[in-house]
Amino acid sequence: WEGDAFEEHELSITREWLRSKANSIEGGTSEVQLNIIAKRVLGLPE
Repeated sequence: WEGDAFEEHELSITREWLRSKANSIEGGTSEVQLNIIAKRVLGLPE
């Protein structure tokens, strides 16, 4: 996304904000995967 109507500093801020949203989703995904490994592979309680 290049956002033709925006200045470079606005684009930079927007990209950082969008990336921060993706990071929070990715972080949750990793946590879910670790919980699945703990339960299924290691046999830890829920």
